[in-house]
Amino acid sequence: MDQVSCSHSCLSVKQRLASVCEGLAFRQVAALTCTNAETTRRYLRSGRPSVEFVIALCKAMNITSDWLLFGTAETPTSAQAH
Repeated sequence: MDQVSCSHSCLSVKQRLASVCEGLAFRQVAALTCTNAETTRRYLRSGRPSVEFVIALCKAMNITSDWLLFGTAETPTSAQAH
């Protein structure tokens, strides 16, 4: 699959996390997810969030865990509008 035809499903969890949290500081994401800011920074930089963080982020950003973890659902549009 070439890069032009690659959809969001080709992105890694780390890339999807970055996409959802684009424009937000670690502290802002931490507040939205009730997670410590340093823990949030580690999750976003590593692309290996806890289950609790995934659930909280999906609720806060109105996205599905299927999309965030696997890229299998439609790309969220509401998350882009923050």
